[in-house]
Amino acid sequence: MASSHAHLALCLSVLLAALLPMPLSVLAQDASVPIESGDPAWARMLALAGSWRLPAPETPRQTAFRVVLAPVSRGTALEERYGNPAGDTTRTLFHRDGARILATHYCAQGNQPRLAWMPPAGADAAPMAFEFVDATNLPDPGASHLVRLTLSLDAQGRLVRDEVYAGRNGEERDVMVLVRDE
Repeated sequence: MASSHAHLALCLSVLLAALLPMPLSVLAQDASVPIESGDPAWARMLALAGSWRLPAPETPRQTAFRVVLAPVSRGTALEERYGNPAGDTTRTLFHRDGARILATHYCAQGNQPRLAWMPPAGADAAPMAFEFVDATNLPDPGASHLVRLTLSLDAQGRLVRDEVYAGRNGEERDVMVLVRDE
């Protein structure tokens, strides 16, 4: 009987090892510990993490407005929530893809443009300029969609968020300067 229990235990061990996509030691790691990439461009993206607001709101809607950037998946992605936290928000997810950084924007218009930034070598202060790659759920090329998103910090440490949408009537640009929530 003892040998049948040992055999069953061995079979279960082999089955478990075959089903697990990664070693148990990896599963035991603390999921909150960020994965260190050593990538200075990605470190610049992660430095934007936090809650940002308009510096001089004039309406209750402007007072409630926030851009919140938060690392997810142990720092391998950065989620941007844009809008009123108590109401509608859009999301953009940033992540590395080899030498470039991709952004997928989940727009309130129902489309999902993907943009890419190829960080220039040695340009630590250059704006992070994401350019259109493609989009899902875009009904036709003339439908309004995000084609450029530029993020940068100015000399006062404010987040400058510059976005350009393209559509049938040409391009529309919106530049927003935000300060960190205290």
